Amino acid sequence: MSKCPNPDCSYELVLLEKRQRYKCARCGKLFSQKKIELKEFIENNKKERERSRKQHKKETHQNFRAKGIIPKLIEELNNPQPPKTKEQYYEENKDKIIQQKREYRKNLSGQQKKEQNEKRKARRYANIEATRLITRINYWRQQQKSLTLQYYENKLYTPYSVGLHDSLPTFQLSYLLTVQ
Repeated sequence: MSKCPNPDCSYELVLLEKRQRYKCARCGKLFSQKKIELKEFIENNKKERERSRKQHKKETHQNFRAKGIIPKLIEELNNPQPPKTKEQYYEENKDKIIQQKREYRKNLSGQQKKEQNEKRKARRYANIEATRLITRINYWRQQQKSLTLQYYENKLYTPYSVGLHDSLPTFQLSYLLTVQ
């Protein structure tokens, strides 16, 4: 049974079916049936999710214990080693990976090579608009970069600066010298 949402009241609500409203037995306020039922549904859903999380956590913990993984996890926590990224792994095993790829390609039959080439072609044509767009964007970024560099090079070699504006012109300086 639902309770009154009024924090001072908390009495049970009575459903008025004809009006599709709940009425509080104590404070007499009316509440929309949809809002109250939605609120109850959300609360029950939260409780159910929490129960489900606890149950899942309990089950996984039991599974880990059964498999003997927990001691390994504890050891990893005590002696943490950061996981290697793909790039680090590739750099460490570069020769081995390249050799494996070469051997794989050598062992392919003519039919398999044709199939792989067709797949590459299909992938290229399927993404041709995206590829062209990316190429255009990169081109215009390079153009923008070169213009920006050109702008800053030209700005460094400007003959006029603010300091010259504030200084006295040379023809006035010669006039001042002649007057004295």
